[in-house]
Amino acid sequence: MGKREGSWIQTYTGKKFWPLDPKCSEISIFDIAHSLSLLSRFNGHTTKFLSVAQHSVMVSDMCSSQYKIHGLLHDASEAYCCDIPSPLKPYIPGYLEIEEKIQKVIFSKYGLIYEDIKHVKSVDKYILATEARDLCVNYEAMNLPNKPYEDIKIEPWPSERAEKIFIEKFNKLQENIIGRSFGDFIVLEKIKSGQFLCECTRCYNSNIIFESGLYSDKYISCHKCKWENK
Repeated sequence: MGKREGSWIQTYTGKKFWPLDPKCSEISIFDIAHSLSLLSRFNGHTTKFLSVAQHSVMVSDMCSSQYKIHGLLHDASEAYCCDIPSPLKPYIPGYLEIEEKIQKVIFSKYGLIYEDIKHVKSVDKYILATEARDLCVNYEAMNLPNKPYEDIKIEPWPSERAEKIFIEKFNKLQENIIGRSFGDFIVLEKIKSGQFLCECTRCYNSNIIFESGLYSDKYISCHKCKWENK
């Protein structure tokens, strides 16, 4: 392996992760869930602690069925580059590019199209307004463009619960991945719960078994042409 760009951070599971040079094999849903469960929304300026993990679950819940997994992972990059307040991001040179690069690698890891994140933006803004209404002092002065969801009342979860629900929701959503592309591999059919048959688009080997859900930290490899989705 050649020299990596930048320096690395150590993740919750003990992996080395290079924020400037992210790789699919170094992404872990356990790292994402744990980190987001300890990151605070609004930079901590809420009446009660509200985690980014819970925020992500709420966004996912309000998305249409085909974009629920996108909603769950829309802030996943923050597990590796922190949750910087939106008003600051444009003034930190290179941050937005780094954040987007990590987010693209995460989406690629889990067979998602990055451009589909646009379908989550509206829900994200409505959840933001709902969180602000329920947990921020002087919410009206924030003058947010979107109104809160009237039928949702935010009740913050402990970090441990947010992490657990995030993982459970991820596993449930990963059961529906037929037709999804993971790099150069396409999921053809479901064999059993959490196990799928894939095809390598490089050599057309269609006898590759891929395990999703909690096992999706494993990358896919083709025994025929030796290609790996790293």
